[in-house]
Amino acid sequence: MNNPVIPNRHAFDELFAREWAISQREEHDISVLMVDIDRFSQYNDVYGHATGDLCVGTVARLLAGSLRQPSDFIGRYDGATFVVLLPATPIEGAERVAIRMSRAIYDADLLHIQGIGGRVTVSIGVASKRGDDEVAKTLLDRADANLHYAKSQGRNQYWMG
Repeated sequence: MNNPVIPNRHAFDELFAREWAISQREEHDISVLMVDIDRFSQYNDVYGHATGDLCVGTVARLLAGSLRQPSDFIGRYDGATFVVLLPATPIEGAERVAIRMSRAIYDADLLHIQGIGGRVTVSIGVASKRGDDEVAKTLLDRADANLHYAKSQGRNQYWMG
């Protein structure tokens, strides 16, 4: 599904490169969240791909609605995974965004009979720049690893390890 409202990975990659350079030059924080719809392949199996596309669009709107700053960005990374860029945001701010996103999806009570509590949920990996020597790819890799850890620990949670 190509959602014209939610930018794609290419748009994220371009913006992330610019924001990373700014964060390095100006020595400010930058955070990334990887957000994945839990058990989405089962969702598609039960409800069909057309309904799955609607679910992705609804989740995208709810996630975007959880962002507060004009510079915050959400894009579709791949499949049922979204990436969130939070320029000039330390880990504590990124954690607050992850909590808002998780609650927004859970509280929407989107039906998923194979989901946690019978509803659609998300798992989130959170990472923030650790120092001047870190490279952009490392930040993305840590967010992705944290996402996979959150999923391995039961889903419907975030991890900032």
